[in-house]
Amino acid sequence: MRHRRLTIVVVLLCIAMTLAAASRYRASSTLSHHIGVSLAGFEANLFQGQTTQEVSIGIGAGGQLALNYELQKSGFFFQVGAGVDYTMTSCSLKQHSGDAFDAVFAVGGYVDSVVYRYVYSDYREQQRQMRVIVPIRLGYLIGKRAYIGIGASYKSMPIGLNSTSVQTRMYSQGEYKQTYMPDIRPEANDLGRLWEETYHVWIEDDYKGKGRVVSATHEIAAEAEIGLRFALTNRLEMRTALYAGYDIPIVSFKTEDRVNTLGDYSQLDAAPLSNSKTNLRDNLGFNSILDTNILQRDPHRLRAGLRITILFNISSEPERCMCY
Repeated sequence: MRHRRLTIVVVLLCIAMTLAAASRYRASSTLSHHIGVSLAGFEANLFQGQTTQEVSIGIGAGGQLALNYELQKSGFFFQVGAGVDYTMTSCSLKQHSGDAFDAVFAVGGYVDSVVYRYVYSDYREQQRQMRVIVPIRLGYLIGKRAYIGIGASYKSMPIGLNSTSVQTRMYSQGEYKQTYMPDIRPEANDLGRLWEETYHVWIEDDYKGKGRVVSATHEIAAEAEIGLRFALTNRLEMRTALYAGYDIPIVSFKTEDRVNTLGDYSQLDAAPLSNSKTNLRDNLGFNSILDTNILQRDPHRLRAGLRITILFNISSEPERCMCY
């Protein structure tokens, strides 16, 4: 909520600055057309909202590339474009466990159902997300040097271009459903050590895995920027600006079938003799923290960075050179 209020305050300040500058500066009333390209780099931070357990959010980064069309008149400009936005963010959990599947275990005349559970510690995840963006900006050229702008970007996230990578420490547990036999934990009892030697699944080890972010959303990003402009030639202009944006999810791609578990065990062989360490490494997948019920809503994102824009005047009658 604090960051949303900050975004609103920045937008209102930009509007006030635009109106104040417009009353003092008399620019050419000639309508001019420009095409160009903008490149931005930024720091990106997720805001998780309500969670079922402690999730640590790391500092992320990203970049943005867009082709733009711009109209200028009387110092004001209107810009619309299309491009791509690539963002890397990260989350971590100190410890997490999840039931994988049930199996039947028979030893010493006892037959019982056992719940297989995988326990993760020092879980670290990086999410990589690609969006198609449509930015729209309004701004004002203040004299020959400065400008300010406000706007919004529509963002859509193609699912196939999103991925995660995971690094964690993992070990396995077994829990009996009916009898009072001890839980299967190799460090706790002889039965656990027997299973560790027989099935090779209880040894704690580093695990690295890959997955896909499926919680893609349509988003609207409110943006504000302030910067300087430079004339490269009588038709070519460069702008450099500091900008900030706040991404707000508006329509989620996911439905009631939201993934609940961190680990994806659907490809594992549930037979104990087959559920070896190799089987785990080959077939255990991970759902992004963003897709689990650990995060109970789509996280928002605050971005801040530097944007460079190159514009070429394509009007039949070019504006006067901004020579100085």
